[in-house]
Amino acid sequence: MWRRLQPKKTEDAAGFLGDKAEQATGAVGSGMKSLGSTIREHTPDQGMLKNAGAAVADTLERGGRYLEEHELREIGEDVTNVIRRNPIPAVLIAAGIGFLLARAMRS
Repeated sequence: MWRRLQPKKTEDAAGFLGDKAEQATGAVGSGMKSLGSTIREHTPDQGMLKNAGAAVADTLERGGRYLEEHELREIGEDVTNVIRRNPIPAVLIAAGIGFLLARAMRS
């Protein structure tokens, strides 16, 4: 038999899950920043690989900071705004991700 959760327990569970999601987002952000620093440390001192490595490291560090500094609600709003401003590229990206996921599931 199914028992219904009491409203207070449901709110507590939702709050707990929300907190865990925020912590996970912060942890991913921290990991991205760390990876960016590692890439920066291990790129050559000159040449094209230095420029490419620096660009990747900068992007990872900026993305990591963004994830650490913003709540999931804000991130969701930002993603929604980007999709609204760029609907066709968003649909193409979603289709590409779906295609890749479908191929990965078949393998």
